[in-house]
Amino acid sequence: EMRAYAGLGACTRQIGELTSALNYYQQHLSIALKIPDHTAVSKAYCCLGNVNQGLGRLPEALEAHKNHLVKVLELRDRVAEGRVYGNLGNVHCAMGHFNKAVKLHEQALA
Repeated sequence: EMRAYAGLGACTRQIGELTSALNYYQQHLSIALKIPDHTAVSKAYCCLGNVNQGLGRLPEALEAHKNHLVKVLELRDRVAEGRVYGNLGNVHCAMGHFNKAVKLHEQALA
C-alpha cells in the first residue's frame, strides 16, 4: 500500500497534478512512519518537499526537506545527503535567500 501511494504520487506529479501528488505522498509518509520504514520516510519527505515547492508552498517545502535531512543523517546516506542540501538550496533560492542557497549548494558538493 505504501509503495502504491508513492507510485501514485510520482505519476500524478509527472502529469502536473501536484495537489493529488501531495495527498498521495502524505499517505506514503503516514504509512512509512507507522511501520516504521526509515528509508521510505526519508524518500517521502524528499517528495513532499519537492511537491510543496512546485505548489509555491515554500515554508512547507523547507520543513519537509529539513525532515529529510534529519533522516538521511540518521541513515548515513551520503548520496541522499548531497541531494537534500541541493533541495534546501533550491528552496532558499526561491525564497530569495541567495547567500544561504549558495552555502547549501556548496555543502552538497562536500
